[in-house]
Order: sequence, then C-alpha cells, then structure tokens
Amino acid sequence: MFTVTALDQSIPPRTAKSSVGVIVDDVNDNPPHFTQSQYHHRVADTFPAGTTVATPFAFDMTDSEQAVYEYSLEGHGSGIYFRIDPESGVVTTTEALSNSIAERLRFSVVAVDRSVPSLMALAELVVDISHTVQGTKCITVDDEQ
Repeated sequence: MFTVTALDQSIPPRTAKSSVGVIVDDVNDNPPHFTQSQYHHRVADTFPAGTTVATPFAFDMTDSEQAVYEYSLEGHGSGIYFRIDPESGVVTTTEALSNSIAERLRFSVVAVDRSVPSLMALAELVVDISHTVQGTKCITVDDEQ
C-alpha cells in the first residue's frame, strides 16, 4: 500500500491524495512434469481386482495450490482392465486379467493442474501381463533322501 499525491501548477497549488494497493497474483506458468517419462510394470493375470499396478507422480516447479492435479488414464483397456485414482494417481486393476488380453498394454497418463488456465503433462504407462498356463501343477522335490 502506498499514497499517491497529485499537485497542480496553480497558485496556491491544489493537491489530492489517494492510497493505492497492489495485489500480485500468481500466474500459472509452470506446467506439471512426471517423475518419469515412462512407467513400466509387470502384472500377472492371476492378480485380483484392486491390485496396485503403478503410482505415477506429477509435480511442478512451484509449491502452491496449483500443484494439485487430476489424473486420468487414456488408451485401449483403460477403464476396462485398469483405472487411475484421479486424486492420487494410483493405477489399479479393475478385474482379474484374462488370457485373452495382449501381453503388453500401453496407456497415456495425464496430469492436469487445477488452475486457470490449466496446464497438463503426459507420461507413458507400459503394463506387461504375465499369462499363466491353466492346469499346470507345481511339484516340490525333496533332495534329502
């Protein structure tokens, strides 16, 4: 806050004073970044629904309210086999995976900050799925005879 005084050239001079306040607002000029450009994880088709697959994490160069993100997952199979928590970014399975899905799935992880204008970041999530052979048995051999 400061005071501005205006003075004219008349005799006697006349003056006017006014207080001025300046509010400096933060501009959203730092886009989010992921800690990795690609997250690579492996899951087995025997993992139950709700299994954590990955935890992508976004950040920006400022530590402010703008550093709150909404995460989303894009790509074939997102929402069907996998979901992402929009607040935490944790990716989980939505159901037990079947042998009929591909051995490798690729998704885009999106982080959008909650500022105006909003800024976003993308990272790739690669999920390799280990398929088990149905009907196989495990045999334990005791070497102590």
